Amino acid sequence: MKNNKLLSIAISISLILIAISISYYFLKILPDQNKSELELSQQKMLNELEERCTELGQNKYSMEKEDEEAAGNGSYLLPNYSYNKSLDACLYRGIFVGDKYRSKYIINLDTNETLFESDYYDNEHFTGLTDIEFSEKESEVMK
Repeated sequence: MKNNKLLSIAISISLILIAISISYYFLKILPDQNKSELELSQQKMLNELEERCTELGQNKYSMEKEDEEAAGNGSYLLPNYSYNKSLDACLYRGIFVGDKYRSKYIINLDTNETLFESDYYDNEHFTGLTDIEFSEKESEVMK
């Protein structure tokens, strides 16, 4: 009788441990594994978007350099381009410098829309944002 009682207790403890193990797997391990896979998938997608943005930015700069050579009245400085996750857009910051003219701009490469610009002629601001305003906007969107 004592052996039957001990056997019952041992079986009960074993079943409880099995239930806890199964619960732990489904409630902790499996969700963590799915979360890791989702994070990897999102990171891969972000990397692909950034690579696409780099390609678009390089193409835009090549086109600007062609325009520069054809016009011969100024030069485009090295741009900055990056993917902005919150806007879901590839952004391009360019600068054109002529003899008396300077223009800075941020373009959405997906839509070719100019988001911000700052233009100066003979060192006087004449359209768009001031240099300070432009720098603030640039630091917000070009992360």
